[in-house]
Amino acid sequence: MSIDAHFYLFHADDLGRSKKDPDNLMKILMDVLSVNMVNGQNPIKGLGLVIDDSYIYKIKCEKILVNSPEREE
Repeated sequence: MSIDAHFYLFHADDLGRSKKDPDNLMKILMDVLSVNMVNGQNPIKGLGLVIDDSYIYKIKCEKILVNSPEREE
């Protein structure tokens, strides 16, 4: 399985959104795609699109800065 992710972040230094690291954004995405997300000791139900992130073999990630908060995705 492969993932092609594009993160659109509002470019505003005062909000700190544009400073988010792509590796941290991917961690959240991969946790959500799994059957269970782990929060401490309690599993939380994920989307269940993959059993867990060990099934992902290829990742393409791009962080794109946008000029308005409405364009964030």
